[in-house]
Amino acid sequence: MGERIPQYARIVAVADAFDAITTTRTYRESHDVTYAVEEIKKNIDSQFDRDVVNAFVRVIEKQKTNASEDNFLINVGSGREISIKDLANLIAEKIGYSGTFNWDTSKPNGTPRKFLDSGKLFS
Repeated sequence: MGERIPQYARIVAVADAFDAITTTRTYRESHDVTYAVEEIKKNIDSQFDRDVVNAFVRVIEKQKTNASEDNFLINVGSGREISIKDLANLIAEKIGYSGTFNWDTSKPNGTPRKFLDSGKLFS
């Protein structure tokens, strides 16, 4: 049944859960990375895709050897550059969004392009 869920959605589900667990909320303090990983692993095959969780745990464990708990970042991407506008349009297409985007050109647009390196996933 989970195979019908697009892979990108399965990846986002794990990333979102990790962020929710490790971020302070108004109703509770944040939990550490080890706790978050264990909680996610408890829900393999019921809430999360086994292959996605296994890949996620592999990246987390490799990253933990190179970073402190306070400086824990993972840069994961496609390995190709894409404009913010093109990325927004791609996401809209993938999720079936049929609305429009209103780009306010009078405001600064921040970083107009994003390039994320996925090398850590394959190392």
